[in-house]
Amino acid sequence: MANNNTIQKLSSFNVYLLIPNLIGYFRGLLLVIAFCICFTYPYWFVVLYGTSQLLDGLDGYIARRMKQVSLYGAVLDMVLDRVSTTALLVILSRFYPAYTRWIIVFMLLDVVSHFTHVYSSLLYGKKSHKAISYNQHWILKLYYHHKTILATLCIGSEAYLLYLYIQHFRGKVDLAVYTTLSLTSLVFYVLGLIFFLKQITNIIQLLQAIKDIVRLDSEDSKRLS
Repeated sequence: MANNNTIQKLSSFNVYLLIPNLIGYFRGLLLVIAFCICFTYPYWFVVLYGTSQLLDGLDGYIARRMKQVSLYGAVLDMVLDRVSTTALLVILSRFYPAYTRWIIVFMLLDVVSHFTHVYSSLLYGKKSHKAISYNQHWILKLYYHHKTILATLCIGSEAYLLYLYIQHFRGKVDLAVYTTLSLTSLVFYVLGLIFFLKQITNIIQLLQAIKDIVRLDSEDSKRLS
């Protein structure tokens, strides 16, 4: 019944102008400005990029709170997330050319895992890619069903990339600095660990999505035989 009420309310609105979607447009504007100044005003870049990422959680909260959830908003949110992270990784590949191969791997993993997961969710008729079934991997259930864990991994992962970004302007990252016990080394390793866990989650997400899609192929084949 609640879902029907939500659909009826949305039908009387211009979906483009729903408050969560307006926040999405603002996020996009912040990202455009941020990347326009990314090589000249690094600290302003961090502020603008970081604000855009923090608003990612706000638009979802408002969408649920005000019952303004929309498929368009979900797509807008996903596109902004993937585009922003990819663009930042491209910048880091320029700042740290020795790690370009690894950065490309992380970039591809981020995009492909989320695209495949969303596509798989649509094939199964799910309203949201965050709706994890009982037979899917327990790590995905932990990741998508517990907002604190999801927020920690997402924010921590982005913070790690921003940390590497800002360190470029302070001088090249000197690994010797992180071999001694200090606040700097603690931040570096904690954020690095969170980034690593996020990549593990992406890998599991990709493998689970592939498994789910193959299961559909198998079921279709059985029905046709």
